[in-house]
Amino acid sequence: MSTKVFLRRLNDMGTFNLLQDKLSRLNDTYLSNSCDTNVSRCIDIIELNARVQRELFKLLNLVSAEGIHLDEIIVYETIPSDSLDQELQEYLTTQGTPDVLGFFSPSGFDSVLKASQRIGFDFTNNKSTLISLGKTTSAAIRNTLEEISFDERSCSKPTAEEFLRVVQNII
Repeated sequence: MSTKVFLRRLNDMGTFNLLQDKLSRLNDTYLSNSCDTNVSRCIDIIELNARVQRELFKLLNLVSAEGIHLDEIIVYETIPSDSLDQELQEYLTTQGTPDVLGFFSPSGFDSVLKASQRIGFDFTNNKSTLISLGKTTSAAIRNTLEEISFDERSCSKPTAEEFLRVVQNII
């Protein structure tokens, strides 16, 4: 597929407008929504953002393949919260070991794994089930923990509804 055709298709998809609409809708209804509704809508936004990002990387590859020189500027970096260790420790102290740990991205899993190791909590040996929203996150978990026995469930579709279904099947 040529870059121009791909660009036209990407533009016609309206995904960017849909993403903006979902964000606006969440902003407008956030206070009147239930927690479950807000979580579900946030997961939908994350999923849509991932699809947009995937399409943009395809575009980048097409443009690069045409020999067009691109300069990279890092717009943002995913970094863990400064208080992750403290919040995780506080949660474990007050709530105990969670039955389920959900991960929406490889970087989120990596951040929680490192924080867990720093505070001395091994969630792979504490009977917590790990849930990954998508294939990439599932692969990251499995690659990182390849030599360790653990219970990991991957959603069959990267949607909020599927994530909630998997959680409900566990608890």
